[in-house]
Amino acid sequence: MGTTQRKHLGRSADSRRAATTRRPLAQAADGAITRRELDILVLVSEGLSYRIIARTLAISARTASFHMVAVRGKLNAKNNAHAVALACRGGLLPVEPKTSRDL
Repeated sequence: MGTTQRKHLGRSADSRRAATTRRPLAQAADGAITRRELDILVLVSEGLSYRIIARTLAISARTASFHMVAVRGKLNAKNNAHAVALACRGGLLPVEPKTSRDL
């Protein structure tokens, strides 16, 4: 087997290994929510802007926005607030009751 063939086989084996380790976390209407999408959804649910989310996760604000577009599509949500509400109802996000101290 030539060097080129071995390199190709090595890359495809690595790709297969990587694909099996990146498993979706939860099934949504059209697909699965990934770990990164869930991370961003949690931060959006806390009221953070894409700019702050980007700094927190060391990504660009545009990337954070693209992830939320994917989440909204998977959840069939009209906007970010709707996505958060659907995620809470669906058990993707924990629902923490407000206490009098939080008000």
